[in-house]
Amino acid sequence: MLRLVGSHYHFRRVVPALLRDIVGKRELWFSLRTADRLEAKARASYLYGQTSILFRKAPDMTPDEVAQLLNE
Repeated sequence: MLRLVGSHYHFRRVVPALLRDIVGKRELWFSLRTADRLEAKARASYLYGQTSILFRKAPDMTPDEVAQLLNE
C-alpha cells in the first residue's frame, strides 16, 4: 500500500481481478508527493478509502467513467 520510491512515498493498490477489464489496470499507483512518512500514511488512508468506493461502484460504471474518476 505505501511505498518509498526514491525520496517520495507512493500509494499502490491491486485492482480486484473481476474489475480489471473495467478499470483497465492490474494495479493503481499514485505519488503521494511527500517525503514525510506520517503525511504519506494520512494521504494513503484517504486514497485507500477512495479506491474502495471506486471498486464498489465500478461494476455499474463504464470504463470511461472509471478513467475519469482515476484522473481526478
